[in-house]
Amino acid sequence: MDIRKPKPSGVIAAGNFIVDSVNTVDEYPLQDELTIVRDQTKSNGGGPYNLLRGLAALGAKFPLQAVGLVGEDALADWIIRDCAAHGIATDMLAKAKDVGTSWTEVMSVRSTGRRTFFHHPGANAKLDLNGIDFSRSNAKIFYLGYLTMLDALDASDADGRTMASHVLERAGKAGLITVSDLVSRHHPDFRGIVASAAPHLDYLFLNELEAGWLLDRDLSAEVVKLDQLAEAAEEILGFGIKKAVVLHRAQGAAYAGSEVTRFVQPAVDVPTQLIQSAVAAGDAFAAGFILGLHEGRDAETSLLYAVSAAASCITSDTATDGIGPIKDCLALAETHGFVRVSK
Repeated sequence: MDIRKPKPSGVIAAGNFIVDSVNTVDEYPLQDELTIVRDQTKSNGGGPYNLLRGLAALGAKFPLQAVGLVGEDALADWIIRDCAAHGIATDMLAKAKDVGTSWTEVMSVRSTGRRTFFHHPGANAKLDLNGIDFSRSNAKIFYLGYLTMLDALDASDADGRTMASHVLERAGKAGLITVSDLVSRHHPDFRGIVASAAPHLDYLFLNELEAGWLLDRDLSAEVVKLDQLAEAAEEILGFGIKKAVVLHRAQGAAYAGSEVTRFVQPAVDVPTQLIQSAVAAGDAFAAGFILGLHEGRDAETSLLYAVSAAASCITSDTATDGIGPIKDCLALAETHGFVRVSK
């Protein structure tokens, strides 16, 4: 009798599960001033939640599993209903009795798509993943996000290691590909939290602001070219990440891997009139790349998936409503081409 396990399949995404209230405003006001809210939409928020919704929208044919902590409230019920509607399993979304579900007020400027976040951590701050038994899972990929925004997991033990690093280590030992993403938050131990997780990560996603904090220099488009962004990704790989660092900004992305030489991919040149908001574009980017990774695509194709998914995302003012099947995202890229950037 053949008792071999089936081929690993699926993504477990753990961490921040948030309900976003996306407010479209005319302009971002100065302190003590007023601006007009033109529209308000309730949406999924947080790295793992956006990732899973993005993968579902892209047409992922593999299991999607949500892992996190929510409250016993209406927002938690909204998350569970929303996940069920998109084929995302929620049996590992635990409910806390003493704290509410996390929420964020997102202020998105209509003319530019730029956004500002007012965030209440809620249950996410207490998330403890020690109960996950990865040996019982047949998933292929474990995603944890956002590092620096999960208080209990960002905390260090007596040896100076974060709880997140232990969770990632256990996932890796169980045979899962480990992936994490960052958030643009000024955490006092930003570098230390990332450095602790790095040796237990196969892939790390981050933007140019977060990379700049790690390397203590400006990586904006006005300062460095796209090829130099790839050099920065290679430096971050030196933190101990096993497979690759994927660094993105509005003009494009850079990949630096342990086996594949570094390369860059310009962003899709989405016409200004189609751009609604940059909310969760980075999470859509990660979803596109992870779809390619799960499908066994090469790094170049996965990065093309990533920028195409991100381009689709910004055509909506919510985290995932603009994302369609990957073939449609790629068609959008083919239609509009790519940003002309100085490499």
